[in-house]
Amino acid sequence: MDEVTQLLKIIQSKLGLFQLAILLGNVQLACNVLEYSNNHFYRLKD
Repeated sequence: MDEVTQLLKIIQSKLGLFQLAILLGNVQLACNVLEYSNNHFYRLKD
């Protein structure tokens, strides 16, 4: 896999977390669904 493809996969997974949090209206629930910690979400957000 080339570097651009890897970067796109990382971006898509992060974007998916944000989109799910918006859809559910709940960050903690989105993190639980995707098996991320809340700290992971807030580190991505910054």
